[in-house]
Amino acid sequence: VVEDESEGIALNSVLSKDFLKTVVRTRQDHIKCGISIFDSITNGGFERDRVYLLSGKTGGGKSTVLLNIGYGMYKCGNGILLPELNILKKMAESDNNIKIFENYCKANIERLRQNDKDDKVHLILYVSLENTDYETIKRYMCRMGFLTSIFWELIERDPILKNCVNTDNGFKFTMENLPPNMDFKLKRRLIAISSFLEIINKYKRTEFKVIWKPAYSISTFDILAMIKKQERLGYIVDCVLVDYPDKMKPVNSDSRKSDQSWDSLGKIIDNLKALAKQCNIPVLGVSQITRQGNKDSGNKNTILKIIVLIELIA
Repeated sequence: VVEDESEGIALNSVLSKDFLKTVVRTRQDHIKCGISIFDSITNGGFERDRVYLLSGKTGGGKSTVLLNIGYGMYKCGNGILLPELNILKKMAESDNNIKIFENYCKANIERLRQNDKDDKVHLILYVSLENTDYETIKRYMCRMGFLTSIFWELIERDPILKNCVNTDNGFKFTMENLPPNMDFKLKRRLIAISSFLEIINKYKRTEFKVIWKPAYSISTFDILAMIKKQERLGYIVDCVLVDYPDKMKPVNSDSRKSDQSWDSLGKIIDNLKALAKQCNIPVLGVSQITRQGNKDSGNKNTILKIIVLIELIA
């Protein structure tokens, strides 16, 4: 993205003193997403200076997978390694369980902060060139495990519940705030949801942010500008997720949709590789497979719907 000032790596230096620093990747060089298959094939998490491209057919769940990865990074960044539904089920049982979960989150953040140089909030940046920021963040909240379609319907239909969330307190409410004729078990469930949201928002080291841009309107330069802006706002950007690079412009190109091809996508990926290297972060994107690949993926003998292509920095 900008001129590289690196002087390269000499074999003699690696063999004599810099082996661990230049060759071996440590835990700090990886970003875990908490999804075992991805953390396994990436040898402990997505490496900080590499680009990963996940390709699949139309409607194959590419954006869903990318959101799942982003949410997994958000959880790992905040030390929450437990399933959401199990947490909420136990939290709904008693106020004591809510306090236990709060202490758990507080201890996790304190542990994670021990390795931080400052108290800045880390950021998972999701750049969407397809779904709007509203659509994406709503899907993300549903992925968190407690804001189901039933919950959205309750908010839309019940004026009391709608008023509860339509305040500066957001999802923070008590039994007294809920409709008096609401079933007690449902009330306990909503209180557990409210408590979960309040706790993870209070004790957080990592944030998730969505930025939407029109298709074919940005290049890697623009994503670099987004990263720098977030850094000026006080964040540390840990990872960039792009949905999806096919709808970006190569650097120094005015190409539109009619000009997009695997050749231009290759140029975009090269640009993203430079970005990942310069900012020392992993960059993940999703892409359409070729027409032939799309045709083959519909074959009954095809088990995998998504092909994972890992683009590595040479």
